[in-house]
Amino acid sequence: KEVLNFSIALESDEKPVKMYFVHISPKGEIFIPDLRNHIIKVFSQEGKFIRTIGTPFNKYGFKNLRDGELDFEENDNKVIEIIDNGEVYVKDSNRIQVFSEEGKFLYKV
Repeated sequence: KEVLNFSIALESDEKPVKMYFVHISPKGEIFIPDLRNHIIKVFSQEGKFIRTIGTPFNKYGFKNLRDGELDFEENDNKVIEIIDNGEVYVKDSNRIQVFSEEGKFLYKV
C-alpha cells in the first residue's frame, strides 16, 4: 500500500538525491537525509518542501568543517535521529551534531 508519494525537485547545481531512510518528526514533518548533497531536506506530510537543515561541507576538506556543515558518507544508511523534544541528531564524518527541528545548529555531542 502506498502511503506517500512525492518527487524531489533539484536545484540546477545539485546532484541527484541519494537517500536511505525517511524520518517523521513529532510534528509530522518528513526529514530526508540527502547523502549526495550533504543536507537534510524537510517536507510537509503532503510532500511540499519546507526547508533544509545543515549546509554542505566546505571545499577545504574535513579538517576545516564548521559547526552546522554536513559531510555525509555516501554509503552510510543511518545518519539522522529525531527525539521527542524535536532535536535532530545528525551523524556525519565521525561526529554528531544536534539541530533544532527548525534547522538551527545547537551543539555537538
